[in-house]
Amino acid sequence: MFFSSWRKLVQQVRRQSGKFRRGQRQPAETRKSTWLLCEELEERTMLSTTVYQWTGADTLHPALWNDGSNWTVPGVGGGGAYPGLTPAGDVAQFVGGAVTVPSITLTTSITLAEIDFNSSSTFSIVPNTGAETITLDGTSGPGTSSIKSLGANTGTETITAQLIVANTNFVASLRAAASSR
Repeated sequence: MFFSSWRKLVQQVRRQSGKFRRGQRQPAETRKSTWLLCEELEERTMLSTTVYQWTGADTLHPALWNDGSNWTVPGVGGGGAYPGLTPAGDVAQFVGGAVTVPSITLTTSITLAEIDFNSSSTFSIVPNTGAETITLDGTSGPGTSSIKSLGANTGTETITAQLIVANTNFVASLRAAASSR
């Protein structure tokens, strides 16, 4: 008997929950409750790495790092940009055959994630006034900062601009010909 009276009370409450306050029944559309759910997602870092390859193709200024005509993006071509123009995890690559430019001059400080060498040419990266720096920061790109040799690098690379490593671990992977700083 206790359970049957309890069951009647539950049924009565259920029936009355579908009514407006003045005894009117709600339309079916308003009876459906819609809840807005917000779900927290994991944190993500969008990688925005652009790989630039040195060409030295500008006939007026073939030795300037900060000249977009001296760089190309594989598969895209030249676009007037150069690695480090905007600190976005860019990669600068010196690859391919012999290049006639003995040194590449920085005219402004740059920030990039990685510098890669894979060439038979000798590259020297020098500051224009001595104040220009290369900051290696891979937080917007691969997650590490690095200077490395790709494949069978036979050139000799020299970087006389001040190197600064910021926010990420630094990895150096150099082989074949001697490399110096």
